[in-house]
Amino acid sequence: MDKKTETKKIWELYDEISHDVTQSGEVWCNYLDFASRIYKYKFDNALLIYAQNPDATMVAEKTTWQGKVGR
Repeated sequence: MDKKTETKKIWELYDEISHDVTQSGEVWCNYLDFASRIYKYKFDNALLIYAQNPDATMVAEKTTWQGKVGR
């Protein structure tokens, strides 16, 4: 996949999830609860992480997982 296509897919995911989390108070509260657990990440990054795995509790770059965590 080329960079332009990848970027387009990321923006589409961002648009979709930002629409989804603002459709009901319950979903918005679920997102805020999630975001409070990964508070070091900016809003847009947290939203994309939530879109991929709303149950994520630990987030790190691939190199961190491989080197420091050993996974």
